[in-house]
Amino acid sequence: MSIRRGDIARLSGGSEYAQYLLRARRQFEQGSAATIEQVQDVYRRAAAGIRDDIAALTPGTLRHAHLSALQAKLDGRAAQMSKDVLAATHHGIWMASTSASQGVTQVTQHILGDAFPAPAVARLFAGINERATLAMLARTRRDGLKISDRVWRTSENARNNIRRIVEDAVVRGQDARKTARLVQQYLQPGVWKAHKLETRRRLGVGTDVSYQAMRLARTEMNNAFHEGMVAANQHSPGYRGIYWRLSPQHPAPDICDDMAADMSHGEPGFYPKGFEPVRPHPQCFCITISSWENPEQFAERLRSWQQNPRLQPDIERWYNEDARRFIGRTIIITAPTALETALQKAEAQIAGLQHERAYLFDKKGKEVLVKDGSRNQVSFAASERVVMKDNILTHNHPTTGGSFSWDDIWFAAQEDMAEIRAVGQKYVHRMIRPEAGWPEVRVIRDAYQVADNEVYRMFIPKVNAGIMTTTEAGEKHFHEVWLRAAHKTGLNYIREVR
Repeated sequence: MSIRRGDIARLSGGSEYAQYLLRARRQFEQGSAATIEQVQDVYRRAAAGIRDDIAALTPGTLRHAHLSALQAKLDGRAAQMSKDVLAATHHGIWMASTSASQGVTQVTQHILGDAFPAPAVARLFAGINERATLAMLARTRRDGLKISDRVWRTSENARNNIRRIVEDAVVRGQDARKTARLVQQYLQPGVWKAHKLETRRRLGVGTDVSYQAMRLARTEMNNAFHEGMVAANQHSPGYRGIYWRLSPQHPAPDICDDMAADMSHGEPGFYPKGFEPVRPHPQCFCITISSWENPEQFAERLRSWQQNPRLQPDIERWYNEDARRFIGRTIIITAPTALETALQKAEAQIAGLQHERAYLFDKKGKEVLVKDGSRNQVSFAASERVVMKDNILTHNHPTTGGSFSWDDIWFAAQEDMAEIRAVGQKYVHRMIRPEAGWPEVRVIRDAYQVADNEVYRMFIPKVNAGIMTTTEAGEKHFHEVWLRAAHKTGLNYIREVR
């Protein structure tokens, strides 16, 4: 690590957090070293096997007749290399994601204290780790290749180069023993003396084919640790973002220096939740430090949430979206009010409609108004708008099932509603008027526009990198926008699972 433990404690939010994160990092580094040793061992076994294959052909000079006999064996060795390297790389990716998730799990268990049992918190993160690993294995990079394709291409390159070495030996009338040594020099330059430069140029082969496989495995493990950590972080309450710090193995200035010095979010190299960058190049060893809210401050907010969930909408949102399926609520749930019952009934009816329908209720749950609209909007007459003040409007979004449009929130603020709700098949989105009243429309609009641009810039690199599809980006866009805009303006925004 390039920074001290005290700095990690300061940046992460607490000394206990630093302990968990450092332990996860050490576990990852040990597992990564073991994986690289596995990859090297694959090439050691291949070198020994091919040496034996060549030696078995003839004790003397290699002839053209030997090539066809050797070809099938080379194909078999290459296929086995690909299979073994891929297995080692897959295991390394799983190990990296698991290590990252374990660190975040321990931090989250510490954050939640006695509010939730530790085993239940662990169940929450088990699924996150599995999804992160599967996403890594299935993803295509900018060249259109998955990890399995890249491993196969590396092994195929090795097979072709070995064939060139053997063909050159036949043309030159070399004996089998010398040819076997040349193959070993190619596959294991760290063990045997590497080929001379003129030999490599004549044959058209590199210095170390195993380095390509190790570089691939190391890069994917680093990506898996980083992305697994970010995925787990985003499901941890109180998570703020990450700090980007340079690795001690950073040889020369590049984009990573810019990322570590970036001040876009108020601190050098800090990227808030939702803005975490991906690793910018292969074999990036930069260190990322996760950051959480101050433990004492969060503990106080957690107690407040247990007494009244509405007082802490971000924790309530975390519980509904992430934890509800795995962790039982530890607060007293009262019977639903007449308003809650009326809303549930109405929203069950409109969630599957192919056109928009709006219901307006007063705070006692009495239906004030119901109005049908088109597929994309509901319009209200002036006489209908006058009854909306201090009431609750719910409506469906049949096109996207997503969060609020700008027009939705503008309308709610203009009419001074107590709450506006947008319903889809999976979620109910809620924007609740603050106790002090709706902020000025100009303030909401400015925050919305800034957030809209931020989320667009955040999603575009993820779409281009294959981390997110355009459909996923479209579905999540306005939810992320209103999370940020609400935080800046004091609005109470909640997304609940239906």
